[in-house]
Amino acid sequence: ETAMAPPIMTVPVGTTVTFVNPTGNVMDHCAESFFDPASFKIGPIAPGSSGEYKFVRPGDYFYNDCAGFPWNTGEIIVG
Repeated sequence: ETAMAPPIMTVPVGTTVTFVNPTGNVMDHCAESFFDPASFKIGPIAPGSSGEYKFVRPGDYFYNDCAGFPWNTGEIIVG
């Protein structure tokens, strides 16, 4: 509930990334691009559940937890 793991990941174009909210958490969480909110938004994701997004364009995607924890951030580098 206090971080994204891994905080930075690099994937090739066309990769589907799975976002998981571990079963030990007690709250729903989500992942949303914060420089371009239209880019992607996953969630809310209940504890023990997951959501996924396929990255079809190269670029740097910065995201945070839009479910009340905006300081939890991550970056996905697609190339």
